[in-house]
Amino acid sequence: MKKSTNLSKISKSFQVKTKILAALLAANVFTALLLPMHEFGYRTKVGIQAGWAIDNEGNVLITDEVADRMAATNADWVRVNFRLGPYDSDNGEFYTRYDEIVDRLRNRGLEVIGLASNESWPGTQEQWVENNNEFSGGDGHNAYIDEFGYAAARMAGHYEGKIKYWEIWNEPNSWNEQSDDGQFHGGTFIYPSNFAAMLTHVHSQVHHYSQMDVQIISGGVLGHDLGGYNSHEAGADYLDQTYEAGIYKTGKFAWAMGTYGMYPLDGIGQHVYIDQSGWLNGNYFSDYLNYVHNVVKKWEGEDTQKETYLTEFGWDTTQVDEYTQSINLQTAFDAIKETEFVKVANWFQLDDSPPGLHFGLYGADGYQKQSLGA
Repeated sequence: MKKSTNLSKISKSFQVKTKILAALLAANVFTALLLPMHEFGYRTKVGIQAGWAIDNEGNVLITDEVADRMAATNADWVRVNFRLGPYDSDNGEFYTRYDEIVDRLRNRGLEVIGLASNESWPGTQEQWVENNNEFSGGDGHNAYIDEFGYAAARMAGHYEGKIKYWEIWNEPNSWNEQSDDGQFHGGTFIYPSNFAAMLTHVHSQVHHYSQMDVQIISGGVLGHDLGGYNSHEAGADYLDQTYEAGIYKTGKFAWAMGTYGMYPLDGIGQHVYIDQSGWLNGNYFSDYLNYVHNVVKKWEGEDTQKETYLTEFGWDTTQVDEYTQSINLQTAFDAIKETEFVKVANWFQLDDSPPGLHFGLYGADGYQKQSLGA
């Protein structure tokens, strides 16, 4: 027997977004708000995203018109999901499509952060979690992670000099059901031991073996408030378990540290979806950022320079009105600009995507919401 959880309603794998409750999904907005300098040496940069970059037929969806509107927001970053779409692998046609998109965005002064996820390499959840330590006693590595890591490294190598930041996996702690024996199913969930193995494989490929000038960001842990406001719901406990598994249980992180002097993540990805049906409490938003960063300090030291990449947050205007969305946007950015370790704050996404997603600055028909002015 399995018990279900509302966590499925906030799982934001791009492939399943239209199937789950929009109130706890990713949002899409920009802001031209310029954030102040902090002691890390630069202002927090604002990002935006546009959903799928190509469709399942290989058609490019980030057109000149879309890129122009993204640039007009004064955003610094664009997060691009490198999904295979109709392609069986990262073949020449795949790179031709994404070359067009990457160059289009860069030509407008936008820095691309690439997302390598389950949509970047085919596989099933059973393959993702094979040989996990939690229930199988393994070291977390498996055939899928092996192939995924080499594919992610190929993408990073292809775009070296154009894309410096790569986010690995999307919401590894997002699941739909938990069976009676404690195992998790659905969403984009992988066990912490699998995530530690995945990060180690990708990070070592680009840093240790190929010495690429790229940064590997741990995939955005999903934060919500379905069980209250706490470190577990923020995704911090999952990140803590990933460090613990990689250092003590499987030795993957320990191997990276011993072999080339660092744990295998250059930054921390985070998603925050709290207060989805009303006014945002800015203090809780700050708490969520701190919960996750405190895990990094626990394992990396109080003086760690590893920063947070807030790659998703927002509100759906079928769950709140436009005015509330715009106020929540401002409240969130007020909290972010007071948080010195956040490097990028990326609102998902530019336009509404009916039927399931209405987080945009723009409606699907081009209508400008109040958040655009905010």
